[in-house]
Amino acid sequence: MSNEEHVEEMYYLSHVCGVFREFSEEVTKLKIENPKKNFSEVVEGVFEKFKKQGLINDELHLFI
Repeated sequence: MSNEEHVEEMYYLSHVCGVFREFSEEVTKLKIENPKKNFSEVVEGVFEKFKKQGLINDELHLFI
């Protein structure tokens, strides 16, 4: 899976879990704070943070 596809899947899961807006805002905020950081790394970091907080269930896509 390419980085682009991986990012797309993380955004999709944030949408399915009902936190797309919050997820997107966090990614944007961190990207502005760290402009040299790779976008996919920022998205992955936010995704992991949301998973740890229980906001995103990454196994949910198995049932959709």
